[in-house]
Parts: sequence; structure tokens; C-alpha cells
Amino acid sequence: MAQYVAGADAPRTVLIDFVDVDSAKWVQYADSRWWPLSWVYRREGSRLLAFERAAADRATRAFFVTDAEADLFRRLAPGCVGRIETIGNGVDTEQYAPSEALPSPFAAGSLPVVFTGAMDYWPNVDGVRWFAEEVMPRVLDALPSAHFTIVGMRPTAAVKALASAHVTVTGTVPDVRPYLQHAAVVVAPLRVARGIQNKILEAMAMARPVVATDACGAGLPTNAFALEHLRCGGTHIVLTAANANAIEGQGQRAVAINTARFIYIHHDTLHDGTRGHEHTAVLH
Repeated sequence: MAQYVAGADAPRTVLIDFVDVDSAKWVQYADSRWWPLSWVYRREGSRLLAFERAAADRATRAFFVTDAEADLFRRLAPGCVGRIETIGNGVDTEQYAPSEALPSPFAAGSLPVVFTGAMDYWPNVDGVRWFAEEVMPRVLDALPSAHFTIVGMRPTAAVKALASAHVTVTGTVPDVRPYLQHAAVVVAPLRVARGIQNKILEAMAMARPVVATDACGAGLPTNAFALEHLRCGGTHIVLTAANANAIEGQGQRAVAINTARFIYIHHDTLHDGTRGHEHTAVLH
């Protein structure tokens, strides 16, 4: 919407929420494609960065969703350094509260591995294809009852083609919460990602163990959080090991409780962070 506040008629106070450095995402796309698409995407990244800089020059304040994204834009647009701030994403923790009352959509006896997202968005398509083709076979070697469910609207032909005895592609569903509630583990296998992935926050709010690639986990706190709440891995071998541990590990329930508590304290859009112990107490 930044184009609508350009020119002499622009208001005196302009606040722009960039969310993330979108131009950098196009450069990431270029790195994963062959020519001529790599050239097209890199050019798009360059042109979009010029627009982002111009928009930020007109802004009173420019907001990004993580400190990492804000720091990146400070380097790319040094003239705007003093006007760049971070405002993180949040979750409606009443909507995404754990609830055993939600009916399970999964077959009895299966170990559901769940991904949620719009399935015509290229990073999601790339991520689930990689997970289904490269990671899931290794998961099945260790856990034959594991089943990968891809939940999201508008699945492309490439996503639909992944459907098999061990992979379900749902398409649009009326409510993603039953899939999250009854998942043994929620995965975020995107290889191209920026900012904070709301799919991770929603799963964690519902007290689900999450396994993510480094790209997806980068927008969330590291150190003790990464070790105790979110399993990250940059290769399919690490991700597979984390999956097996998240699905069957004896500490799964403790991890789940801590994931929900972390969201209630740090990413609750409705309250001030005081509800962490109150809401996770019901999970013990």
C-alpha cells in the first residue's frame, strides 16, 4: 500500500509495516532456480529493494517483524536507520488454545505429522515436496505408522501428486485446529522463509511439538528456546532425527507444555503475557 502515500498529498505521519524484507526473499528464490528464472527473480529483488528504500525514506517509522529483518534493512537502507523498529507477530491464544474437545481427523493408530499453509505459495510447495520425498521415507523407516498430512487451500498439481498411502493432501478445510490439536508433531520444512512463521506460533500455542528447518526457526529466539521448545535442523538427516524424537520421545508432553507457555508469554495478541502458567496448567 506504500504507493498510495507517495507525492505531495502524502500525510505528514506515515507508518509502514514491511513485515519482512520482501526483496531478500526474491533473491533467495533466485538462488534456488535455474536461468532464466534466476535472472528474473534477482532483478525483481533489486527493483523491489529500490521501492522499499524509497517507501522507507517517506516513512515516519518503518516496522519489521523480527530484529534480524530490521537489522538487515538497516544495512540495506542506512539512511533510514533511526526510523526502523521491530514489532513481532502474535497469536490469538483463545482461538488457538489446546482443546481435547476438537474431534480428531486422523485414523486411529496413526502418528500424524502435520503441515499447514496455503498450498499455492511456492516456498510451502517446495517445503512439503522436499519433506514428503526426502524426509518422510526416513521417518517411516523408524516409525512405520507415521502419516504426513498437508493441510491448506489451493494445493497445486505438484502437491496433489504427493498423495500416497503415507501422505494426505486435504485441500481447504473448515478449521485447521483439529489437525493441530491431534498432531503428534507439526513440521515447518520450508527451505526459503523470512520473518516469523505464524504456522509455528499457532502450533506452539496449541501445545504441539514443532520441528522446523533453520530457515523457519530463524525468526524465533535461539539458545535455550531452540533446544527446549523448537527442534531445528538444516539437513534432512537432522530433521528426521528430530521428528522421531518429537513423535515418540518421553519428554514430548513437557515440550508441548513449554511451547504453549512460551507463546502465551511472548506472542499473545490478546493479553499482556501473564497467562502462561494459567493456561498451560490444564495440560499437566
